[in-house]
Amino acid sequence: MISRPTIAPNTQFHVLSTLLLLTLASPATSLVLQNITIALPAGSSDHGTPGLLCTPAKPFDLLTFYLLNYVAHAATVVTQPGERADDYVAGVIGSLLFAPLGLYRGIEAILCGAVFVKKDDDLRKAARSGALCCVVRGADWRPVDGDAVTNVVLKRAVPDATTVSRGEKEDGQTKEKDIHVIVYPPPYMCTRFGCPVYVHRRIVHGTHSLPPGYLFVIVPHDAQFTSSSPSASADPPTIEVSATYNVVKALIALAQSGYALSTLYRSRGDQIRQFGYAAFGLTVAPYAVMSIMNLMGNLCRPEYPSLYMIESSIMDEARKRGGIFSGAVGQVDEDKHVAESICACHIADGEDVEDLRFSSNEAGSVEAHFSTIDPFQYTLHAEKQKNENGALELEHTASTVETKISAVSQSANLSMIRHTQALAPIPLKLNYINTRNDALLLIPNHTSIVRCTPSPSPKNPPLQHFISAIKLKRTFLFLKDVSWTLTFPSSASSTHARRWWWIKYTLTTFTALLPLVLTGTLSKFKPGSIPAEETMTWRIYTVQWLCLGVVTGLSWVVGQEGKDSMPSLRVQVGPWARIVGYVVTAGPAVGGYIVVGQMLYRYGSCVWIGD
Repeated sequence: MISRPTIAPNTQFHVLSTLLLLTLASPATSLVLQNITIALPAGSSDHGTPGLLCTPAKPFDLLTFYLLNYVAHAATVVTQPGERADDYVAGVIGSLLFAPLGLYRGIEAILCGAVFVKKDDDLRKAARSGALCCVVRGADWRPVDGDAVTNVVLKRAVPDATTVSRGEKEDGQTKEKDIHVIVYPPPYMCTRFGCPVYVHRRIVHGTHSLPPGYLFVIVPHDAQFTSSSPSASADPPTIEVSATYNVVKALIALAQSGYALSTLYRSRGDQIRQFGYAAFGLTVAPYAVMSIMNLMGNLCRPEYPSLYMIESSIMDEARKRGGIFSGAVGQVDEDKHVAESICACHIADGEDVEDLRFSSNEAGSVEAHFSTIDPFQYTLHAEKQKNENGALELEHTASTVETKISAVSQSANLSMIRHTQALAPIPLKLNYINTRNDALLLIPNHTSIVRCTPSPSPKNPPLQHFISAIKLKRTFLFLKDVSWTLTFPSSASSTHARRWWWIKYTLTTFTALLPLVLTGTLSKFKPGSIPAEETMTWRIYTVQWLCLGVVTGLSWVVGQEGKDSMPSLRVQVGPWARIVGYVVTAGPAVGGYIVVGQMLYRYGSCVWIGD
């Protein structure tokens, strides 16, 4: 009797497992070893890299490369609060030609600090984001009958042989020649970076109609706000400012950053060996860096579809002149400590003005009525202070400030001179070139507001309220018009703003130069194996694109920031004019795009088919 063979359970399991693995592995093994003949277009190559298949590039391949590696990156730029669609399109086109333009927007959004504001403080977050605006007086503002303005400074006229005899006495008041009204932006209305930002082409939430002589300005990031409820016992209203974090755009920026980095990675090897530092895959680096900054910017600052109005005393002043404002989301806290003029000028021909009022005369013209300290009494007061406090410099030093503050605070004990002066007409195109020796009334465009910095006291006003110099300067580089410009002594707030300005532009410059470092690291700045006579044009344009693009892009940024800080509409440029300017100055970028297409045609469109 023959016994039937048996298999132990463990052995049986191993046998079955082995048979199953062999069955599953057989098709895979046969596919790896199988040779398939595929007809490829003439010019196909693997460029010496097994597993790489490159076929001659077609127009569709070029279009795809441009869209995925350049256009899609530019479309991820951060949107400014209240930015119009055509302005955003101009920004996208500018970023496509000059990557630092889009890079700058992302860095500015990162530095605004909105991400660190509490979730329930919508007003503070909007202020940090630059999404709040208030009404201010413009350069063409003129007083009307019944206006009373504070914090005003008089720059006295320079007398000459023809004007000395014009002063007349009329009812105990000094009747003098016409005086010009100069509206200036005080430092307390400047943003984090040290300059005001006027609203020229933004969408403003609510109903608004600005009367002549008024315009909107962005509220400073650290401005303080007060409750507008009628009674102190009433619960403060809940303020919600519409804003969204553009997660979709952030995800697109993330995807584009990954795709650009993969393009840079694939440029290694034969592509760099052939084209050297001019390899077309390396030209994606500026846009990869821009997408990363835009990703961070979209996460750090929410998007605001419009700007939101803030109530102030100047808005009430504009309402009296026919202005309509509805939909304000808060009220700025105005500084009551500087209700009186505290200029304490360093300028020798400047003095504080008290009790300034405007009224119409019998002819219908508006006149200014104000008081100043009697120069003789002021001199006696200064000499007394000098004798009491020792040596006291009365020239352009801080001692002048302290002396004038003391004089103003004791103005009730000093003899005052009452002035009546007619207002001079507004010069054509606001060109004050012929007013060098005329008298000026220097009026701030807004009353003093409370900021997060320590609040001033009447006895120790901050330096941001002082005027150290007043000069005639050209309004804009390409205009012959000149206007009066005021400067203020260095203070903690101005130093802080200057520091932030340097941080912003230094970070933008170094980040914009980072692609050049990546190009040098990957290519070692080698020229490549293709003969120089064939690649010289490619090298020139790609290097210009990387280097001159940074300089030109930053110059556009500085120019636009300068225009935004000017109230005049004459220096403003519309979106389509900006696009024309971008294209005209984008020779290196346009040439770079062309040589990228030429290199891509030569190298081919590649796919990886290896393991």
